[in-house]
Amino acid sequence: MAEGNAFSAQLLRASSDGLAGLAASRLFETSPEFAERYAPDGFENWRAQFQVQVDYLASAVDDGLPQTFARHVAWQRVAFQAREVSTEDLRLAVRTLRLVLEEELPAPAAADLGDHFDAALEALAGVIHTGRTNFDGPHSNLVAEVVSDLLAGQAEQCRQRVRAAVEDGDARTIATGALVPALHEIGHLWHLGEIGAAEEHFATGVIRRAMGQILEEAPRRPANGKAVMVGAVAGDAHDVAVQLVASFFELDGWRVIDLGADVPVADLVLAAQRFGTDLVVLSATLDVQRRACAEAIQALRTADAALPVMVGGPAFDVDEGSWEGTGASAYTASPAEAVATGRKLLGL
Repeated sequence: MAEGNAFSAQLLRASSDGLAGLAASRLFETSPEFAERYAPDGFENWRAQFQVQVDYLASAVDDGLPQTFARHVAWQRVAFQAREVSTEDLRLAVRTLRLVLEEELPAPAAADLGDHFDAALEALAGVIHTGRTNFDGPHSNLVAEVVSDLLAGQAEQCRQRVRAAVEDGDARTIATGALVPALHEIGHLWHLGEIGAAEEHFATGVIRRAMGQILEEAPRRPANGKAVMVGAVAGDAHDVAVQLVASFFELDGWRVIDLGADVPVADLVLAAQRFGTDLVVLSATLDVQRRACAEAIQALRTADAALPVMVGGPAFDVDEGSWEGTGASAYTASPAEAVATGRKLLGL
C-alpha cells in the first residue's frame, strides 16, 4: 500500500464544506452558460457533489492512492451521463475544484493533490468502463433469468427459480454465484440510469429474501462454541453482504450476532462486550469508509486488545494491501473465505 499524507487529508476533511461552497461559487461565477444549464437548483446540487469529491479526495490522499479518486470520478462520469450531465461539465467541475484547492490550501498540502487530479482527469478522457456483470460463469443462465424476472416484477417466479436451482446444487454456491451477480447487475442498471430507485429497491428486497430462505434451509455444522459479530461500519448503508457473511458463519456452526448496516463505533464496542464475541467481521463498501473501519478497529482493540477483527468489502478492492492500514487481523474477499479465515484465526 502506498504511503499517504495524513496532514493534507485532515485539512481536506476539516474544510470540506467550505471548500465545496467555494468551488461551486467559482464554477457558477466563471461559467454563466454552466449556471444557466443547471438552474434553478444547480448550485446546491453541485455544491453537494463537490463535498463528496473532497471526501473521496481526502481518502485517496490519506492512503496515497490517486487511483481511488480517479475511480470515484469515473463512477460519476457514467452516472452523470445517464442523467444528461456531460463529461465536459464534469471535467470543468474537477478542474475548478483543483484550482480552488490550490489557492486555498497551504502550498505543501496543495502539492500533494497533483497526482490525484491528474489521475481523475485521465479517467475522464479514457474509455468508459461500466463494470457490467460478466454472465460467463457457471450460473450465467440463472443470473440472466433472475435479472429478467426482477425487471419484469415477477418476484414469486424469481423465488421459485432460485429454489429449483438449489434443489440441483448448493445454497451457498447459488447465493454467491448467482444472486450476488444478479444484485450487482441491478446496481449497474441503476447506475447507468436504465432503471429507477423504486425498481432497484424492489429487486434488492426480492434477492435479500430469496437469499435468506435458501440459506436458512441449508445443512448446518454442529455448534462450535464460538461467537462472531458481523456488521457494516458507520456510514455504510449496504447490508446484503453482511447478511450473506452472517449466514455462512451460521451454517458453519457459529453463534452469529448480525448487526446489519451503519453501526456506530460505540455500539459496536458495546455489542462485542455484551455478547461475548470471539471474532468481529466488518464490511465497508466505499473507499471513504476505510477510515471508519480503522476507527472501529482501534476502539474495539482499546476495549479488548486480543480481539481478532476481519475486514472485507469493495472498499478494499482498489489496492491489494489497503486493508492493512485499518489495523485488521485479516482481510476476506468472500463469505466462504471469511469462514475459513475465521476458523484459522481462532484455531478451529
